[in-house]
Amino acid sequence: MKNNLMNMEEKRKIDKLIVADIDTAIMCYEAKRAQEKTALEKKLLATPAIEAAVEMLKDAKRMEKQAAQRLTALGLKEGGYREEEEVEFDDYAEARQNAQIKAFERKTEAGKERIIGLKKSFALKLFAGNEEAQKLFELLAQELAKIGA
Repeated sequence: MKNNLMNMEEKRKIDKLIVADIDTAIMCYEAKRAQEKTALEKKLLATPAIEAAVEMLKDAKRMEKQAAQRLTALGLKEGGYREEEEVEFDDYAEARQNAQIKAFERKTEAGKERIIGLKKSFALKLFAGNEEAQKLFELLAQELAKIGA
């Protein structure tokens, strides 16, 4: 009986290591996908129509600044909140316009869910005690590589 207990303790330790590896993979995957999304957004924002709209916005901001200076010269002041002259995708808009960003986010979420699913799968393999339990870390690395994490 003591030998069986030792195996369970060892299995619990291995399970903790596997879960820690998967948690680390999730964090790395999310960070990698965030960088890729930023690059995709920059690429999508670099279109002539958007660049023209940004220039129009910059011109309007310059005109606003000039008007504020004129008000100051007259002894008045401007109130209100000022935003940057940059544009970005609105993550909270009800109708996001860009299908590429939506598809990217769906793929990211699906990849994350696949990595999370590995926790359950590997715990079952580990505690089932079959021959696969001896090769779990190698198998985990292969599965993570398939997902791109």
